[in-house]
Parts: sequence; C-alpha cells; structure tokens
Amino acid sequence: MAARSGPGKAARRRGAARRGRRFRIGVADTTFARFDMARSVLDEWKSVGAAVDPVRYTVPGFKDLPVACKVLLEERGCGAVIALGMAGRAPIDQLCAHEASLGLQQVQLQTGKHIIECFVHTPEARDDEDLAVLMDRRSREHALNVYYLLSDPRRLTRAAGRGLRQGRDDEGPVRKGAARARRRAPRLAIVWSRFNEEVTGAMLEEARKEARQRGAHVVREVSVAGAFDIPGAVREVLTWADPDAVVTLGAVVRGETQHDELIAHRVADALLRISSEFGRPVALGITGPGMSWEQATARIPNARMAVAAALDQLRALEEARRR
Repeated sequence: MAARSGPGKAARRRGAARRGRRFRIGVADTTFARFDMARSVLDEWKSVGAAVDPVRYTVPGFKDLPVACKVLLEERGCGAVIALGMAGRAPIDQLCAHEASLGLQQVQLQTGKHIIECFVHTPEARDDEDLAVLMDRRSREHALNVYYLLSDPRRLTRAAGRGLRQGRDDEGPVRKGAARARRRAPRLAIVWSRFNEEVTGAMLEEARKEARQRGAHVVREVSVAGAFDIPGAVREVLTWADPDAVVTLGAVVRGETQHDELIAHRVADALLRISSEFGRPVALGITGPGMSWEQATARIPNARMAVAAALDQLRALEEARRR
C-alpha cells in the first residue's frame, strides 16, 4: 500500500550517539530467516555511534525466540532485546509467528523489560529483492527504537502521533479539525484479458477514453492471458498499486461447449469476493457468456459503462462511510 514519506526517517538517526553510559541490548534472531537481520541491527548501531554492548543469541526458528529473549534478559544482563524473525507464506509459518509473538509478550510481562518484536512476513514483499530491502530497513529502524527505549525515552515521546512506520514509508499524522483537502482525481486500475484481443484491445481503448473524460487517473494497466486469470491479477493490483477502484475487461465468446459459462460465472464470483474483501469497487466489464463474435464486437462500448460503474460505486462507498 502506498504511504507518505516524512522527515521522521532521517530524524530518527540524528543524535543517536550518547557519551557516558553504555547499554547492554540483546539481539535474538533465527536461522530460518532468509536475510541476516541481526547484521543490519549491529551495523545500524555502529553507523550512528550508539552506546550499545550487543549480545547476540541465534536460534533455529520463531518459537525459540521467547526462550532466547528470556535468557538474554535474565541471565545475560540485557536491559532490552530486539527479537528478529521472518515468516514464510505457508499458513504454518504465520501460525508460528503468532505463537512466538504471544510468547514474547509473556516474557515481557514476566521480566518487566522491553522486547521489540521485529517480524517480517513474506507476503508483505513484492519479490525477493523487496523482501531483502524490507528486512534490512525494518531491522535498522527497530534497532534505533530499542536503543532509544533505554537511552532516550523522551525521543520516542516527541515522535508520538506522527504515523511512523518501520520498514516502509511513514504514514504521517492526521489532523483533527483540519480543512478537508481538495479531492484528488480517482485512481483506477484496468485489468484486461488478451484473449479475443481484437475485441478486448478495443475495449481497453474505450475504457481509457472514458476515464480521461471523467477525470480519473489510470495508475496501472495489467494484461492477462484470459478472463480466468483476471481475479488473481486484480488481487495483486489492489495489494500493491493501491487504486481506488479496478475495471476488468474481457470477452467470453460462446464455443461448442458450455465452457464459456463456467469461466464467466466463476470469474464474476471471484471478483465479487475480492471487491468485498478489499472494500473497493471492482467493475465487471467482461462481456458474455453465450454471445457470438458479432455480439462481442457490438459490446465493445460496454467498457465505458464499466468505468462509469466503477466511479459511481466509488462515490457510493464514500457516501456510505460518512457519519
């Protein structure tokens, strides 16, 4: 999801070095993680001149972290710990991360000391490169958080309410009673099928024209092989491109079997579920089933109707959310 940048990132690093007292901080990490997050933590402390005596404790996996943190706090004299972990895509990985988080909370309550949980979930990233960047950045930013908890708690107090985020751009603060910002142009994404491209390509052009005429900004266009592939692409677009609404375009022409009906019905069901899940309009601009080639050609202008429907539904949802 898109987020706003702010001055908070650079400000967090300034003035980190402190003279005199040094702080013993534990670093608990795992061999399961696909990136050496502890190295990033240690490098960040070194780069800002933090007065830290680090104690590293590496364990195999997520569910070993609570014990490691307890040992670091009770037996190795650490004033706080940063717990580093990566959850994979499998449901069992997400479950282990949740259980580890509960265990870390229990250790904090038992010891009365802070454990900064620095977890990265693989589905947060677009690809492996983005995953590495995310793990490095979140580790570094939480390294400063755990350091400031011990060395300068007032620094965190001054940052309260600023919408700071670890690993991604800051969200930024919201202002009570601030004047309503000028309404920006709606952001649309178009996901279209290349199957029957003589028709769908023309539909794409019609959708672009309608969007321009209505003052909407098309932020992403994604083409897929066929109508059956549209829902998966819509989900990814909603996750990563952050559009206000999505327009889907395709032409399901009648064949010798009822395959066209199967495709059209399943795709429509999937798009409805995705729209409900994300709370954003997903307009059905897929024509068919049961139509001939001539009917498909005649329905090319329906793409304009899909754009209009997406924008109308966007306004309806905004109205529904008002007090």
